[in-house]
Amino acid sequence: MPGTYILHLEWYCMQQAKEVGRYDLDNGQVPPNSTHVTEPMVAELLDIFDTMRMLVSTFGYPVFEPIVKPSKSSHLFYVRGGGSEGKGELVVVFEGSRARMEVVPSATNAVQPQRDKLIASGVMEERDGEYLFTQDFLFASPSTAAAVVLGRTANG
Repeated sequence: MPGTYILHLEWYCMQQAKEVGRYDLDNGQVPPNSTHVTEPMVAELLDIFDTMRMLVSTFGYPVFEPIVKPSKSSHLFYVRGGGSEGKGELVVVFEGSRARMEVVPSATNAVQPQRDKLIASGVMEERDGEYLFTQDFLFASPSTAAAVVLGRTANG
């Protein structure tokens, strides 16, 4: 496959990942437009992208899959304890969920670094004596999500 096609596919992947917003793009800015590729080849490349999107998601990295708010019939997971309350679907904690301010001493090394990253990136912020999720956030596991919300180790 010629380099022009690969560059177009890379550009399209970056556009889609940025639009979905599940992950931060660390390899720079998304160019405003792609290299020149003929319309028939764009159709071929979009077919390749669909296959890539499915494979990447199957391997556990839903980079191109948007976070969708649940429908009323959806199964939600709840975690409550110590004044905190989180709600999510699979391992996404939704915007507006509340997390406990304190981390129990036995979990400081396990939980605090994760919370510090979320606070530094603006995903969680302190409000009225608790942390509030300012946006939906995808965790690697239900246990990690529960631990961050509860301020202690937890099985998700």
